[in-house]
Amino acid sequence: MIDWAPAEGEGDKILFVFRGSLATGQLDEIVFADGELAEVRFVSPGDLDEYAIARLTRRLRVALDAPKAGRPSYAEHGVPTRPACATA
Repeated sequence: MIDWAPAEGEGDKILFVFRGSLATGQLDEIVFADGELAEVRFVSPGDLDEYAIARLTRRLRVALDAPKAGRPSYAEHGVPTRPACATA
């Protein structure tokens, strides 16, 4: 998912949200080399609001819904936009 997020005083930002998966058992093998992260866990999309700020949860939900559309998603401030050109 690609998200355009203009920010007054900071300039425009382009954010990329990638969807991936882990094979069973790999969660315990994740190593945080630089100390930036302290924990990793899987959460239900319905529980995202408990773990992240609103603008991030909007982006995550757009990314999670992208496969249903069968194409990459584009958003502005975490709100899906209509593609300029769609295939039939």
